[in-house]
Amino acid sequence: MRKMMACMLGAALCFSMAGAETGVSSAEKASPLFGRMIWNRGWEFRLEDEPGKSGWQTVHLPHTFSLPYFMSDSFYTGFGSYRRKLVMPEEWQGKKVFLDCGAAFQVAEVKVNGKTAGRHEGGYTAFRSDLTPFLKPGENWVEVRVDNRWSPRIAPRAGEHTFSGGLYRNVHLHVCSPVYLPAHGVWVQTPEVTEARGKVRILTEVKNDTGTVRKVTVRHTVRMSKAAAWCCGERRARNWGPGKILAYRLTCLLWLLPGCGALRPPICTV
Repeated sequence: MRKMMACMLGAALCFSMAGAETGVSSAEKASPLFGRMIWNRGWEFRLEDEPGKSGWQTVHLPHTFSLPYFMSDSFYTGFGSYRRKLVMPEEWQGKKVFLDCGAAFQVAEVKVNGKTAGRHEGGYTAFRSDLTPFLKPGENWVEVRVDNRWSPRIAPRAGEHTFSGGLYRNVHLHVCSPVYLPAHGVWVQTPEVTEARGKVRILTEVKNDTGTVRKVTVRHTVRMSKAAAWCCGERRARNWGPGKILAYRLTCLLWLLPGCGALRPPICTV
């Protein structure tokens, strides 16, 4: 069940200082049981169409078929497969488990225990695969099979490009409630921007895979970098452009409303 929620920036929308990004290596070492966790280290990789290189070898992501990169006049074209063991903890029972790939050049098929969980075309865009229906308690194998052969249907079809295949951006696991905010489910619009005021419209999609009607609430927090903390109405937002970069970050929190009592911790954050 899908439900669209349109939320206008109002008194409950607060601004504060942006936090620092978590490093890739330290984030993986301290991966939580739930939420979005980096999943770059400890993959196995093999080239399927290269004589003498069909055996599995340990690699860490981001990774490319052609290593060392740009050190040859030619590059491999064909299929390359990545796989990693996933031991499903008991705490994940009843949760959604997604694999988020930053990019794969240029056609990718995601499999779990030999069954196809998703497919993506296009070498420069992120994509998400739902692993949930294919996971079983205990040991699982997640495989991403990447094909970098030229295709007339997929841009770029020509030009100064090296079509080296691979999982060349970060990969994450995302574990969340079956009531959640899907990937690319938040849109931010600014219908009115002047020196005196700015209006922000936030559209949020909420997905419900429980099979029953659930009541939720969504809260948006905007963080403005390099500025003191402030709440809506206290100060006006600052416009920015190429000569004056003032980045904003939006955080969306999703709460599942109980029948009575206090609000529970948020069940999803993006």
